[in-house]
Amino acid sequence: MSNQKYDMMRLRAAGDPKRLEEILQEECREKTRDKLPQTLLCDGFRFPTRLSAEQCTSDSLAEQHSLLVKPGSDVLDMTCGLAIDAFHIARRAARVTAIDIDPKVADAARDNARALGLANVDVICADSVVWLGESGRRFDVIFIDPARRSSDGRRLRALADCSPDVTSCLSLLKERSDKLIIKASPMLDVAMTVKELGGDADIMVYGAKGECKELTAIVPGNGLITVTTPGRTDFSFTLAEEAAAKAPQALPAESDLLFEPSAAAMKAGAFNLLATRFRLKKMDKNTHLYLGDAPVEDFPGTSRRIVRVERYSKHISPEMKSLLADGADVAVRNFLLTAEALASKLGITRGGKGRRRLYGVRCGSAKLLLMTVAD
Repeated sequence: MSNQKYDMMRLRAAGDPKRLEEILQEECREKTRDKLPQTLLCDGFRFPTRLSAEQCTSDSLAEQHSLLVKPGSDVLDMTCGLAIDAFHIARRAARVTAIDIDPKVADAARDNARALGLANVDVICADSVVWLGESGRRFDVIFIDPARRSSDGRRLRALADCSPDVTSCLSLLKERSDKLIIKASPMLDVAMTVKELGGDADIMVYGAKGECKELTAIVPGNGLITVTTPGRTDFSFTLAEEAAAKAPQALPAESDLLFEPSAAAMKAGAFNLLATRFRLKKMDKNTHLYLGDAPVEDFPGTSRRIVRVERYSKHISPEMKSLLADGADVAVRNFLLTAEALASKLGITRGGKGRRRLYGVRCGSAKLLLMTVAD
């Protein structure tokens, strides 16, 4: 159902609080059906606001967060919101104290904990930084998910800009916990985030369905960056290892396998290590595509077979035209045109049967077109 339909339903129910609440719950359940399949098995689970449904952690990511907590831990969630993270963590922890500054949101978290049968969750309505400073309490783990949007809706790209500002209260958070877990936006720069946290942080980069879903920082740490994707072995490295790695380069040739890193791997920034770890060659220093002659197990991305290589010009060869006759996906890496502009310039119907993808790439001074098929 569209937002417009629910807006019309609210207009018709104006002045009827009970019906408006029913519409809110129906809309939020519809929006989170794929995001919260486990949580929504509880019929008594309720949403305090539409925003809480839009911004909540998915069940799958919350389960990943819970695995960072040792069984039997005493945990503080400083920004619980809908408390999906707190509820998943509570199934491993001895006790979870969940705090939210919004009374309506805190009340819903308290009711939902009861509905889910989680007696080890205590919900408090407070400013969590002030509460932590005044309470004198210490925890095994502190979990925090700072707000990533400004009051005018802009996305924030640094921890120091988020609320609460983790960097300004970092000493307090470290003093009051053995382990600090910070859920952060996938928009953040990995190296900058490590620097903001004093250099002793590990970073988890979570990917799923071709997207980078989020960064999670763990303090204290050893500067280890880990790309984790369902169904694949984790890929871990340090920034020092990446800085020291020297990636061999090669021009693409027909029959080569082209390896494309996932969005999560790209966010992590292991551009040279991907070549050296998996014994691949890089197309160009600034073109983050890789070449090999055989499949590679656990490469954090996808691979495709190159079936045609030619230099970019206004007029493509008859062979390339034939390959493009039924359409193709179009992608560019370090190229002079956007994917949309390249497709338009060459008269390509984007999409087609799905197996073929045309890449526009730069390799040194050469601008190339690569036709690939799913291997």
